[in-house]
Amino acid sequence: MTRDVASSRGTRLVATRALSRTLLAVDVLSLILALAHVHGPARFVAGLVFVTLVPGWALVGLVKLDDAALQISLSVATSLALLIILAQAMTALDIWRPFALEVVVGLACVPSLAWQARGERRGRVRS
Repeated sequence: MTRDVASSRGTRLVATRALSRTLLAVDVLSLILALAHVHGPARFVAGLVFVTLVPGWALVGLVKLDDAALQISLSVATSLALLIILAQAMTALDIWRPFALEVVVGLACVPSLAWQARGERRGRVRS
């Protein structure tokens, strides 16, 4: 492995950790705002970022793709698809509760985002 490749992988790892930490903070902020029944611009912006990135990053971020643009686009697509499917299922079952959906999805994403934010690599044994 050349020095440039190793350097770019290290930079990507740092950027991935930073994005995971940011999305974890957005997730926790969205949960706090929702549970406190806060409404307004802060919840709107946090909710918009949450809906477009958090669920997808919690899943796609685990794959550790080498292409950042691909990883972010797949995260957006996965987030929107997942939430549309869950919302459709809720309406079909006549249990439409968007507040509950936000809280359940937010709580489900926390472990994955926290693990990614720590940045531990799989397969390495520390001595």
